[in-house]
Amino acid sequence: MQSRYAASKLLQILLARELASKLTDSGVILNILQPGPCYSQLTREDESRMNTILKLVLVRSTEIGSRTLLAAALAGPESHEAYMRDGIVDNGALSPFIQSEEGGGKAQRKVWK
Repeated sequence: MQSRYAASKLLQILLARELASKLTDSGVILNILQPGPCYSQLTREDESRMNTILKLVLVRSTEIGSRTLLAAALAGPESHEAYMRDGIVDNGALSPFIQSEEGGGKAQRKVWK
């Protein structure tokens, strides 16, 4: 399951970056969001020790995580095509592959088609 999660996040980023490139100068602002690990009902059936520890130490409430959504909704044109986490633009968190034209640019166009 974890490998599918990572693959789906990669596809999300690639598709969003390609869509954002097509929306440039349209007046539409598109951001890529990562609210961080949030406790929700998605893991309600996982009673493993590791999940319990993660909930206590690393995971934030959905209310706190949703602040990134609000920050993106209020962000201006300068945030177009930006990767946001913890409520701030953090394009540096994207891998060098995603940021490169040869890697990410080529991949996002291929996924789009």
